[in-house]
Parts: sequence; structure tokens; C-alpha cells
Amino acid sequence: MDITHERALVEQAKTDPAAFGEIFDAYYPKILNYTARRTGDATAAQDITAETFTKALRKLSTFRWRGISIEAWLFAIATNELRMYFRSQRHHASLEELQECDGFEPMADTDLHLELVEAQNHLERQHTFYRAQHILLTLPIKYQEVIALRFMEGKKISEIAVILKKPDGTIKSLLSRGLGLVRKRLNVQPNARRSIITPEGTKRI
Repeated sequence: MDITHERALVEQAKTDPAAFGEIFDAYYPKILNYTARRTGDATAAQDITAETFTKALRKLSTFRWRGISIEAWLFAIATNELRMYFRSQRHHASLEELQECDGFEPMADTDLHLELVEAQNHLERQHTFYRAQHILLTLPIKYQEVIALRFMEGKKISEIAVILKKPDGTIKSLLSRGLGLVRKRLNVQPNARRSIITPEGTKRI
């Protein structure tokens, strides 16, 4: 989405909930895929994604353009929701709160179902991804977050820093340490490099 259009849309959505529908349609697939890849569970991903947009709508009036895009802001909310999910392993969000907001109507249930089926099928096709995901889930959350955002979502260091609200140097350090743990679990020699398959293709670690 063009940054000028995005900025105007966000400002409009602060007083007109119907405008939030365009934001929802633009970023829902990205957030759903992110949560699906992190959890490996389509139902949990739907719940977390729904809660992300519910909270985004509630907090939209507080959003300010201070070097962070609406996409990064949504990823930050989703990341926080994932933290709570992994801590409790119980999450009960729904899209009903969004539907109750005057003037806002998300995609039809059929479309949501198709999105979920597509995400689940995509995960099921990636057998190597499952192995990488299993290893990722054995790491501390701080390493899971930076590795997932960098290699699964293709975010730049600067973008991850904004999403996680940490300095660039800290993100680089977390990535280095996290990948070191991944290599160890894959039984890779410290100076060796190995390719892993992510949903977007082969990545070198």
C-alpha cells in the first residue's frame, strides 16, 4: 500500500470505522500467515490474527506516525499476542468484536475459511519447514521472534527493530545467537553454513 494512501486511510479510520476495512483487507493475509507459521495451527492463527485486528481497531486513535508504518505496528501487536499464546497455550479470540463495530464489516466467513485452508495447505506442503519450525519452537521466545521475522517474513533488521522496539544492534545479536542455537540443533559445524527451506524459498543460515 502506498505510504501516502496508507497515512490518509489510517487518519480516516480514526473517525470512520468503515475505513478500517481496507486496512484489514490489505494486511490480514500477512498477519495470518505470520501467526500460522509461528504456531503451525490454523485455528490458533485465526484467533491470534482476529485479536490483533480487534486491538488495532481499539487502539487506532493512539497511532502516531513516528517512523513506524501501520504494517509494522500490526506485526508488533501480533508478536505480543503470540507471546501471550505461547505462555498460556490458551487463546479465545474471535472476529465478533470487529463485526460489532459500527460501519465495519470484514471479509465473508467463506473468504476467511478459504484463507485458513490455503495457509494450512501451504504449511502442510512444506515438510522441511515443519522441521525448522519444530526447532524454532524449542528456542527462547526472544530468538523465535527475530528468526521468524527475518527468515519467514523477510523483514529487514531495521523493520524488526521497530516491530520489537529494540536497537538494531540488539536484533543482530539476537539473530546471531539464535541462529547459533539452530545450527547446534541441526548438528551443523560453527563455521559451516546450511540452507533451510522456508515458505518463501531457500534461506542460508
